[in-house]
Amino acid sequence: MRCKPKPATAWQLRFDGYYPGYVRAYQELSAQQQQAYQTNKALWLIEITEQKTEKLLAYMTEARRNIDSSDYARIGEIIKNDERMLNYLKCDSILAHKNDHLEAQRASYLSCRKNFDEIKERIKAVTSSTYQSSDGVQSRLVHHSYKPELRPKQENNLNVDFDF
Repeated sequence: MRCKPKPATAWQLRFDGYYPGYVRAYQELSAQQQQAYQTNKALWLIEITEQKTEKLLAYMTEARRNIDSSDYARIGEIIKNDERMLNYLKCDSILAHKNDHLEAQRASYLSCRKNFDEIKERIKAVTSSTYQSSDGVQSRLVHHSYKPELRPKQENNLNVDFDF
């Protein structure tokens, strides 16, 4: 039994004005992805999903200092749904055949899988606060907290001697 995916347009990236290019590209790719899914065009779905995962990776890299845990959770749900779409249209079985004319689509599908794994790895790293990318570069993820910093009250010493 396969789980039916939700519409690709059901999720939106955080729009705070800092990364409008990524958000706009994500929205356009999600709409195309939904159209490919609804028309059962598995090869087009693979191509669009690959582009979308590449944009998500770029967004996660560019906006890493402004993404909080709820944003990471949303991105996790997005890729989980994208995986469901590929599985629901049985994209893996379409590409399993050794047809020479599907070599480019097979490479796109494998790229999607690799990007899914990279995104999951980054999301998992949020809980451990360190991340090591596939190219071996390690960086630190920052957890943002919007709580005011509490400082200890200073004692008022009224018995201070002043020399004038």
